[in-house]
Amino acid sequence: MKKNVLFLNPPYPVAIYRSIMCNQISKAKYCWQPHDFMLISSIIRAYANCYFLDATAGAHEADDIKQFISDKNINILFASTGSICFDEDYAFLSYIRKSFPNLKIFIIGDICFDAGLSKKILTTADAIIVNPLEPELVQLINGEQTLSPTIIKEVRPSENGVFKISSITNLPPIKPPLHELFISPRYRSPFIKRKKYTTIITQFGCPFKCSYCPCSKVDVTYKNLDSLKKELDYVQSLNIKEIYIGDQTFGLPPKVADEILNLLISRYNFSWHCYTHPALAAREDFAAKLKQAGCHTAIIGIDSVNPEILKNYNRFYNLEQINQAVENLKKHKIKICADFIIGLENETAEDIKNTINYACESGISYASFNIAAPLMGSSFRDNEEEWPTDVDTTGSRTIVQIGQIPKEELIKLRNHAIKRFYFRPGYLLKSILEIHSFEELLIKTGEGFSLAKKSLLKKPYK
Repeated sequence: MKKNVLFLNPPYPVAIYRSIMCNQISKAKYCWQPHDFMLISSIIRAYANCYFLDATAGAHEADDIKQFISDKNINILFASTGSICFDEDYAFLSYIRKSFPNLKIFIIGDICFDAGLSKKILTTADAIIVNPLEPELVQLINGEQTLSPTIIKEVRPSENGVFKISSITNLPPIKPPLHELFISPRYRSPFIKRKKYTTIITQFGCPFKCSYCPCSKVDVTYKNLDSLKKELDYVQSLNIKEIYIGDQTFGLPPKVADEILNLLISRYNFSWHCYTHPALAAREDFAAKLKQAGCHTAIIGIDSVNPEILKNYNRFYNLEQINQAVENLKKHKIKICADFIIGLENETAEDIKNTINYACESGISYASFNIAAPLMGSSFRDNEEEWPTDVDTTGSRTIVQIGQIPKEELIKLRNHAIKRFYFRPGYLLKSILEIHSFEELLIKTGEGFSLAKKSLLKKPYK
């Protein structure tokens, strides 16, 4: 008999994204689909009746969820938890555990990188899942024994005090995720051209090891091409034309990326965007093939224009490669969103101003200015036990001083960067002229107003 499974984003006052490799409150209006849940659904869908509730932003109260669990006779709960909202998540899950003593509760979230938070959550949950593509999830939901290192039932001391997530080699063919379960107007990317979209993930983890990012401790698990083909066919059957390739970095290994792009070119007509790496986009053949396959926007992590600072974090590329990547993407009419980080160790205010100048002068389409933070799993936390847990790169909860610049000054510099980049008259006019549908106009204006409200009109730090 199939199990009744509920995927749940617990209650929280605002829309929040919780996942193994990221926990943040949106800088604007966007909110990603629950990527980890989507991947898990592809593993267990043949063995379970799956439901999904997102209780953030007042969508559902705790008692509503309790009633849903009772009405649907839910056997298994997959709940997302986050470091920046851990107290609220723990209180809610304790309430659910007390209400349903026999309910199996499995946790997904970045708290897996913190031994203290993991131990605490396991007082009310049965296990923490650290790789959502784990085939042994089938045994887990069926109550069978599993010894997989990606399913944590007891927190043990890790080597050198650093927790890492292992990959799954030779992942067998899997079914498509239950995309229809996770398509909702509440989920949106700032770069989509249509409101109805879904996320395709070709790999879990990241091949790069940038030390300020939790992904540096996540070995890569790859889907096979046949599974991706079936998933793309499935998405096409749902009449979805817009997708987000939600890999942490799309483009590696080159042979695999080339096969995926060839598949998109030969068989489909999707409009899409993705994250990729400046060193990959610096190859013109790669940029050209992205465009041919339907990519309209590429998000690249420039971070800083001072290469000496980047080397400290295993980011080994120079300004020449960045310029080449920007030139290639612009040549092939792919819009560019560049991620920047301000407040890194050894970074001066002058360095940050140079980075802001570059953002404004380079011709990129969008810029995301993030405040350096000791994220769960990042190297910032390895040698320091006193960092708070409720930090993210938006400064929506707690801001800490990583480098030499005080946090109050970082807020001013971040707000200055947003104003200077987005409120240039020429930029505003160009952005309006590049909009090709009323639907896209609504998406872009919604993101713009929300960014201004959240970043410029609110004091976000404590």
